[in-house]
Amino acid sequence: MRFFVLMLLGAFGCDNKIELLSSSANQTLTCMPGTPIRLGGGDDASCAGALAAKLGSYAICTCDELDQDGRLNVGTMSPMGSQGTQDDMPKASVGSDVGMTFSGGGHIIGDLHSGGDLTNTSTDPIFVTGDAFVAGNESTGFQIDHTLYYEGEYDANSAHPAVYETNIALPCDCSNTIPFDIAKAVADRQNKNDNASLDPGLISDLTNLANPLIADLTCGEFYFPGGIWTAPNARVTSRVHGHVGLFVQGNVYLQANWDVVLDDGAELDIVVSGTFSDYGQAFGSFGRPAHTRLWVAGSAVQLGQVSFNAFVYAPNAAFISGDGMGLSGVLRAKRLSINGNANFNYDPSVTDASQACGSPQ
Repeated sequence: MRFFVLMLLGAFGCDNKIELLSSSANQTLTCMPGTPIRLGGGDDASCAGALAAKLGSYAICTCDELDQDGRLNVGTMSPMGSQGTQDDMPKASVGSDVGMTFSGGGHIIGDLHSGGDLTNTSTDPIFVTGDAFVAGNESTGFQIDHTLYYEGEYDANSAHPAVYETNIALPCDCSNTIPFDIAKAVADRQNKNDNASLDPGLISDLTNLANPLIADLTCGEFYFPGGIWTAPNARVTSRVHGHVGLFVQGNVYLQANWDVVLDDGAELDIVVSGTFSDYGQAFGSFGRPAHTRLWVAGSAVQLGQVSFNAFVYAPNAAFISGDGMGLSGVLRAKRLSINGNANFNYDPSVTDASQACGSPQ
């Protein structure tokens, strides 16, 4: 078993910092690689990494309307240490099963795939470096480097080639891709978890965190029965030393940064039965965003002006953010509504996460 002690560290009379440390200087904090987190079943196909790889072929995919009121830029992040150019990177494609409305121009470094009408209400164009697939009508204002495939009407004055097609497939396949019951996965951990290996202070503190916290997390599945709430100065740093799952009953409401530091091969899954709100400045694992995974069962994911570094799967949620939001990783949600400019960087390493899962089918 893994034991932790709770230490309160004062700093010149300022607010205390809570730190969870090993109970022995000689105790290793690693259990690498540990058992992968599995969601909705015990087989390799239920492994969180395999599920994320299956769901992560698009940078952004929504089941309902994608509505961008501002400039949207979507590209692919370079692997750490890579010297390649954007042309060498996998596509950062954007899809919606219903339709898309853009109101501020932008660049898509990949394909654009709309299950309904494709509309640009701005005089600023949307540049698409790949193909566009439109199961509806295309308005003016799109500059497509390759080919437009369409079912309805299209902008005949545009310079890109256009090919009429029928039965253009829906990109996100939302009727078939909810792979497990997120809320049930949380409830199942109420009586079957690894909480005994944590200092109980971690769970109680995160329910209503007033001070900064640093926590070392080794392998296991941990159940948080009262949600997670942090005050504006309560920055959380999670140092992850294996495959870790945090299962949160209720809502997550953050007002400060939550930094995730992953050891090589480590992964963090945060599974939330309620909603998720973040009004800090940063969240997740910078450099390896697709290996911090957020699974949300509730009806909303709301972000402020935050640098968000994670894989996000929220099949029932409206993903809502204000101006200046940046997301590195992958986003799949019911609906996307961004009131302002936004930048997305697709993390293609999401497909690598299944390597820890055995032989998923």
